[in-house]
Amino acid sequence: MDIKNQVAQLIVQLLATTSPELGARLKQRLNKELDGLGYPRFDEKAFGYRKFADFLQEALPDAILVEYPTSFGDIKVYLKSGHPLQKPISTTTPPQRKHSPRIRNEVWQAFTNPDPLRLRFLQRDNRYVLHFLDKERGSFQEQLSKNSENFIEITYINAETQMSWMLGFLDLIKLEPGDRAPLEALISGGYSSNANATFTRALGEHGEPWRRYRTRHVCAAIEEWAKKNQVPYDDLCSEKTVISVPESTPTQASNAPLTPRQQVERMLDLLSDDEITRVAIPALLSHLLTSSRM
Repeated sequence: MDIKNQVAQLIVQLLATTSPELGARLKQRLNKELDGLGYPRFDEKAFGYRKFADFLQEALPDAILVEYPTSFGDIKVYLKSGHPLQKPISTTTPPQRKHSPRIRNEVWQAFTNPDPLRLRFLQRDNRYVLHFLDKERGSFQEQLSKNSENFIEITYINAETQMSWMLGFLDLIKLEPGDRAPLEALISGGYSSNANATFTRALGEHGEPWRRYRTRHVCAAIEEWAKKNQVPYDDLCSEKTVISVPESTPTQASNAPLTPRQQVERMLDLLSDDEITRVAIPALLSHLLTSSRM
């Protein structure tokens, strides 16, 4: 699935939990989801759209309705009535996000080191990694031969695959040709941990999204190998996966009155970014300037 289709799918899922939604807030929630998946933030201009609303109407004509304000303000986005994912607005406490486990360092290195002369095995009995060069095979051969069923060979992620991830990420962030060319030249020089570090630094503000993007792909490759070899994925991690899902009980409305600060925060939540810029910030600055002269 390409990024445009994935974005459209995420938008429908977000609207299934809250509809209608203000356009600016919907985009903020979308970017939070993309960030969690290891993708860069969504920029409609990179796909040829002038506004987020233009993308919504072109990409999701059968799923959503866009309501424009009569004078100024933000759009409202609705999930169409009768859509398979449409449901009443939930009054239950949302479940906490699943926390991804951290892959053990020696396991990570065994899968990501692209050296074709290096052999790597996982031991079934203790989940330790045996990691050595092919020329060192002799000193381990007896150990491997005596109990071959205890050793599972690790299928490492080759250099070509990791370079394809780099190119795929460049396609996502839609760089200008002049900015992309030196990064492509770096990739064409071959993959290594040093090349990856240089690539990450050269990406600048896109460096952190690239780390998450790569991590997601590495973890997917490790999980696929684990399933194929009947190894519990959590056994390859330094911490167990934690999923905390509270029972779905109706949220009780608090009888306590809101503080002035809480009232302001609630009002800001109802404004779009444009309204905050044009109305709220100038009003606050005017008050501060007036107060400072008193």
